[in-house]
Amino acid sequence: MGPRADESKGLSVRAYAAHRKRKRLQGGSPWSVHKAIQSGRIQRNRWGKIDPRDADRQWSESTDPSRNPETSSAGSKVYQESRAIREAFAAKLARLEYEEKAGRLIDADQAQLATFREARIARDRALAIVPRLSAQLAGMNEERAIRRLLREELRAAFERIVEGRRNGKPRKQ
Repeated sequence: MGPRADESKGLSVRAYAAHRKRKRLQGGSPWSVHKAIQSGRIQRNRWGKIDPRDADRQWSESTDPSRNPETSSAGSKVYQESRAIREAFAAKLARLEYEEKAGRLIDADQAQLATFREARIARDRALAIVPRLSAQLAGMNEERAIRRLLREELRAAFERIVEGRRNGKPRKQ
């Protein structure tokens, strides 16, 4: 498509709209071009035509960048990705706050301390079996009876630990 005779002096509103549409710019309709002229965002030349280079520059300079998806950070992929990450993080925080207020969460330090205490109690109960049974085991010579006695004592010690947890507190020996 070659230049038309009137293009040397500028384009008509309809031709300028087609020019913007071909370049995939906002304002690719005659209505948008009329609105830009009326609002003073672009100017006609002395012949009443629109110089496409000047008008494109004027349009981009006078357009609010936040309303232009081609130049706006609000329309950029980076912004959209950042916003999605921020929204996901905010949703996770809101969920955590809800879970905490609902009493479903506990403090990590408190949980670690409680786990340490329970493990120490289990260790102490298991190790307390040795001095308690050593004299009795010394007098036994049947392997099967020794195993049974040890199993019963270990089971009883661990059941006391479990029972203590069911009641909400680990019980001491």
